[in-house]
Amino acid sequence: MRVVHVCEDWSDGAGGVPSVVKEISRRSCESGITVDVLFVRENGMMAPAGVTLRQVKCGVGQTWGWSRGIANTLEGIFASHKDLIFHIHGVWMGPQWVAARFAKNNNIRFIFSAHGMLEPWQMKYKGRGHAFKRNMYLSLVAKPVLRYADVVHAITSLEKEHLKKYFPENRFEIIPNAVDISVVDDALSNQYNATHSTKTKTILFVGRLHPGKGVDILIRAFGLAGLPQEWELHIAGPDHSEAYTQTLQSMARETGLSSRIRFLGPIYGANKYLLYKSAEIVVVPSRSEVVALVNLEASACFTPTITTKETGLFDWEEGGGLIVESNVDAIAHTLRNVATWTRAERVRRGVASRRLIKDRYNWDVIAKQWTALYSELVISTSLNEVA
Repeated sequence: MRVVHVCEDWSDGAGGVPSVVKEISRRSCESGITVDVLFVRENGMMAPAGVTLRQVKCGVGQTWGWSRGIANTLEGIFASHKDLIFHIHGVWMGPQWVAARFAKNNNIRFIFSAHGMLEPWQMKYKGRGHAFKRNMYLSLVAKPVLRYADVVHAITSLEKEHLKKYFPENRFEIIPNAVDISVVDDALSNQYNATHSTKTKTILFVGRLHPGKGVDILIRAFGLAGLPQEWELHIAGPDHSEAYTQTLQSMARETGLSSRIRFLGPIYGANKYLLYKSAEIVVVPSRSEVVALVNLEASACFTPTITTKETGLFDWEEGGGLIVESNVDAIAHTLRNVATWTRAERVRRGVASRRLIKDRYNWDVIAKQWTALYSELVISTSLNEVA
């Protein structure tokens, strides 16, 4: 069996999609599946052992990520290996369109993962003109080929509800994102001295500084909450744009608490896990998200999170986390409650959060679901050919 993942980027800084593709690929290889990853943009993220990376350079089609080389590369793979599954990640770029079209024309089974790109807020947040263009592209370009997907993958049940609007006739499978607990544990055991500062208590945001992530909501909520002096808000993540980051910094000054609001910039790797571990609480105030890896990573570090209903984590409070509305008042109210926790309550919630990740959002669990789905599609293809 051979699985070909098709995505736009292969980059540590390109968001959650490349990291998810990387982990699925690694786990699939370990289970004996041959894996290729085709992409058009990269900055040198290493390939997992056994995974074949196939970057296609784009010329005049660079903006859309299109090149004749995409179809040529897929043709070469198809010519040498017939037991293929395509796994297409994302919606808006040339690689997805070419791969879905190629799969349809060659009777190759494929899975389509939207990765939250068709969530309602994402479709309309830039205004009516942008929403119109997106809907036109979806109707005229993407849907005519993506609707032939054998499986539409949703990360949460909420995303499934939203995707059903666009793909009402398709089969759906819900498989959540996950975190590799062993990587987290290695980072923490090698570098972390498990103590908490008695002078400062940190509320932490980690993520790209993008309007959809809701960091502006969090800044205002921190200003409204009226927490004791020892509480600080730390904001870590790369800029969406310099102008937007400046807007957020201006908001911080307007709260009158700018000395307690720190912008840390992007933080990666082991340092990110250390940051999670040192926080009292991590807040994921997203306006639009599916799960959000930050929720999973922080919880794996024994740090509970406050997250919004928009993440679709309807089981989150079964662990130690909290679910709130994505507005200033709701988050400010919850921050006040967190500030009343005893150390025992904080530890209890951290342990419960970690347990939920281990049981439901751990790659050791989730990878088996992907392997089973890939195997089912290959077997059903073989049975159809025999019949």
